[in-house]
Amino acid sequence: MPYGPLFGIIMRWKGHYNWDNKQPRNGYSPLGAIGGYQWISSTEGYRLRILGTEGALLRIIAEDTSGKQLKVGVPYMFKMRGQTIGNDTLYSLKVWEQGAAEPSNWTISGYGVSGELKQGSVLLMSHYSMRNSVT
Repeated sequence: MPYGPLFGIIMRWKGHYNWDNKQPRNGYSPLGAIGGYQWISSTEGYRLRILGTEGALLRIIAEDTSGKQLKVGVPYMFKMRGQTIGNDTLYSLKVWEQGAAEPSNWTISGYGVSGELKQGSVLLMSHYSMRNSVT
């Protein structure tokens, strides 16, 4: 994905796809949705987002514009849900500090895109994310 750092959860994924006949396969879509914390270059900050895929393009399903920032070194809990409602899927994401009570409300929610997968695996995702350590 030609986007900045992002980590979170992918839902309804069936593995890498053969987009360009290269090995190993490198296509990431179609999928259900990606929920996570993403670097936004236009704001020079991170935001919680839920993203869907239309072909090879990512589309924002939901976004937290409250200005909430996660703190480096603080553990957080991420919880994501995909709820099928008729032919649509409502995706929801909540994030809270480890050790705090789980919030009753979802932080962000939004409906998936047309053509999304309706089943598949759940996985943790880390894209252009790494932790530097000093030994």
